[in-house]
Amino acid sequence: MHIRSLLCLLVLCSAQVHAVELQLLNDATKRSTDHVLEWEIRSAKTEWKHHNVQLCPRLQITDPSGIISMRPAFLYLDHRDNPDDKSNSGISSIGGETLRIRHQPRSPGKHTLQLFDPQGNSILQQTITIDRGKRPVGPIKRSTINPRLLSFQDGTTFLPIGCNIAWANGPGRLQRIKQYLNTFAKHGGNHFRLWMCSWSCHLESDQPDVYRLDHAYLLDEILNTARALNIFVTIVLDNHHDLVHGTSMPYGDSVTERIANFLDPTLTTQYQRRLHYIMARYGCDDHILAWELFNELDEALYQHTLPDPKKDMRAICAAWVPAAAA
Repeated sequence: MHIRSLLCLLVLCSAQVHAVELQLLNDATKRSTDHVLEWEIRSAKTEWKHHNVQLCPRLQITDPSGIISMRPAFLYLDHRDNPDDKSNSGISSIGGETLRIRHQPRSPGKHTLQLFDPQGNSILQQTITIDRGKRPVGPIKRSTINPRLLSFQDGTTFLPIGCNIAWANGPGRLQRIKQYLNTFAKHGGNHFRLWMCSWSCHLESDQPDVYRLDHAYLLDEILNTARALNIFVTIVLDNHHDLVHGTSMPYGDSVTERIANFLDPTLTTQYQRRLHYIMARYGCDDHILAWELFNELDEALYQHTLPDPKKDMRAICAAWVPAAAA
């Protein structure tokens, strides 16, 4: 073979090896407005794999009416249930880290997909056809007929019936919480409150910007179970125990430092990066009824731990809550 031809062949083979692919993981029966679609970016470059989703590729999705959604990729590590694992996750990892993207379509028909790399360059295009689902489309909202009630997007009233299930303890925590939800649904429950806490589902570890991908998978499985049972969820992002004791709360060495840093109304960039990751991974799920910022926020603010003794707990909470909500 001529050397120039051989070089061209090597370049072509190399390009094929590193060609990025967008693989839809849903089977043909789960591609409707009832389902969260999930893609994996195959042959993703190593430098794209960040805990910081703002440095990851993004998928632009254009629905049949022209509405555009932009979904960032997020770092994902597959796991399996491991009832013998007595750690606070009760699951074991499988394989290596990959990049995934999620989106729940809200209209049937042909959707156009365009994947952009972190620099904003378009790297591939696809189309996908979405079927009409059987459930009401879109997230729960405040009723336009009676603001004291909730409703689906079509105006049908939604009456939440449920409780604070919060978490399940290990070992076998994943199977245990699935049992909770199945029993809950059989007795008419349609909404529950779930904690993201250091012992279950909380993403942050003891190191800044290093996320617990085992806990992220645990939350995936809980939400998948809830969606299959048509149960809606309020997810609590933080709690006073973790902030006071510094468990998976890398915002300072002392409770005073953590309160000053975490509850600063300007919001640390570390906290904002965590919110970006959470929204990239779970934000499209219409079975998430609400996000609760903090369980018992005032319990974290005892007078002797306040960073500024001239401020009381109400002043600190009053400044932080609207900033974090925004």
